[in-house]
Amino acid sequence: MKISSKYFRLSLYYFFYFTTISTYAPYLGLYLSFRGLSYTEVGLALAVPPFIGLFAQPVWGMIVDHYQNERWLVPSWIGLSALALLLFQHLSGLDWLLPGLAVFALMQTGTVPVVDSLTIRVTGIENFGKVRLFGSLGWALAALPTAFIYHKFGITMLPYTYFVAVILALIGWSIYPKMISSKRYRNRSHHTNNRLALKRLLHNKRFLLVLLATTLVTTSQSINGNFFAIYYHDLGHPMNLLGGIYSLGALCELPFMFFVGRLLNRFGPGRVFLIGATVFALRWVTLSLSPPTYILLLAQLTHGISFGFTFPAGVAIAAGVSEEGTRATAQAIYSAFNTGISFIIGSIFGGIALTSFGPLALYREATGLALIGILAMVFMLRRWGELVASENDQSMN
Repeated sequence: MKISSKYFRLSLYYFFYFTTISTYAPYLGLYLSFRGLSYTEVGLALAVPPFIGLFAQPVWGMIVDHYQNERWLVPSWIGLSALALLLFQHLSGLDWLLPGLAVFALMQTGTVPVVDSLTIRVTGIENFGKVRLFGSLGWALAALPTAFIYHKFGITMLPYTYFVAVILALIGWSIYPKMISSKRYRNRSHHTNNRLALKRLLHNKRFLLVLLATTLVTTSQSINGNFFAIYYHDLGHPMNLLGGIYSLGALCELPFMFFVGRLLNRFGPGRVFLIGATVFALRWVTLSLSPPTYILLLAQLTHGISFGFTFPAGVAIAAGVSEEGTRATAQAIYSAFNTGISFIIGSIFGGIALTSFGPLALYREATGLALIGILAMVFMLRRWGELVASENDQSMN
């Protein structure tokens, strides 16, 4: 298989899959609010998917490491998540909506870390961003028609819009390179002791401290991701521009995703993460001051460097401290913290802050969390210089 063909097929999957995320993730809080939940209940409901992911993602990762059956697991997760969301619209009340979200999350949550691990195995971490940027492109291009659909026909169209996007994602997965799980890798992985691998990861001091620092920064991001649409609506900004704001932020990721591999090699993932986290903090300070709509548009321009640096840098760190045969597990644990614990904390405390103190309090809270994460990262960089240990060091640190 030619490299160009392989990269095209990898990129096409990311492009289509992230359209599915664009159709529901930014609007789920608004959708739940429309379904009659209070802001505190919305925060509680939004905490359910990451809570499920916290436990499901490491399990899915270990299953893939052990059996190498991602060819069927990934499309099964994607398809069943669409069916779960279609059924979700027939539920009402917090008591039914919470388990409905749990079923949806169980299916949806395992896909990204598993496929990221597979893709890194093909591209290497230095080229991962060049493939992942097509996910950002798909997200951005889907944001405008998605916002138009919800503005024109109502937020109740969310499950149907997601279903259509899932069909495209399944088409993308059908041409994802089949050669990734080689026989040599499968045989080695099949005999991997997953319990021992998990134990070694959880005793790796650098890995645990990285989880702490990155989770704090990602929690600040989750507050924005879960509640920005409500913040934007409650402060009276024009709703017809919301899709453009989301699209602008995602498009700004593209150049940074393309070049970030060179920066990771030159400066190290810890320093690259620190730059992105600092830009996040400055953005949250700006939003906490209730700026006019044009400032919100300008603030979205910084999303490229903030997310475009922190996401691949975090993935690089997780990959760098794991060994061959356990990398899906390491990525799953990292993702469980950064899309699990961070979103649980951000959802619950963001909902409480929104209910008790109003929309501006969301971004004061986000600023504080990001600053603590930045200080933790600075501490680690001063102590170790770089966060990716050699394989010989991993078991001792």
